[in-house]
Amino acid sequence: MFQTTRTQLRIPDINDVYGVALRDVNGDQRTDMYLVGFRSLNRLLVNQGPDQTFRDMTIQSGLGGDLMPMDTLNLELSVIIVDYDNDGDGDVMVSGWGQTTDLLRNEGKFTFQSIRDVLPLPEHLDANGCIAADVNNDGYLDIFLTDEHFTNRLWLNNGNGTFQDFTSQSGLEYYGTSQGAGFCDVDSDGDPDLYVTNWFVPDLF
Repeated sequence: MFQTTRTQLRIPDINDVYGVALRDVNGDQRTDMYLVGFRSLNRLLVNQGPDQTFRDMTIQSGLGGDLMPMDTLNLELSVIIVDYDNDGDGDVMVSGWGQTTDLLRNEGKFTFQSIRDVLPLPEHLDANGCIAADVNNDGYLDIFLTDEHFTNRLWLNNGNGTFQDFTSQSGLEYYGTSQGAGFCDVDSDGDPDLYVTNWFVPDLF
């Protein structure tokens, strides 16, 4: 049974939210919250403990996101918090349209640094979603992005802080209207399988 606990005292009233990720970002064993705004400031809300309140640490952390959106060209839509570099803390991966897709490395003490240059970003990217899994079982998390107007993308983690585009080699190159996706080992063979949802055309599995 679920019970709604959202009040103005616990979570600030934030509009325009499209994506959310939950994870302990500061190692205090409390689940924090990161919200992605469609055309507005993203928010890092840090769990304060027993009173179930959250402190807004967005500006201090450097996680405000794309602060100068250009109409419908730059839209932030989804986010995951994953430990891409295996250093024990959660890094932030934001995906969206235009120039908004970004990887922000957790530097500790609520400080995040954009390392967008390590991503094999194409010229055009309208990413609706991003998910992560170790698809080649090398011990590092890889990233899959769904794209509404261009091909979906699979980026393999090189294990040295960089990624390579492995889309065409993986057989996942697909131009459609992809929205969300999920990894799960449905056949229990030890590797992650992928399901992709699409608008107006059959889903992919």
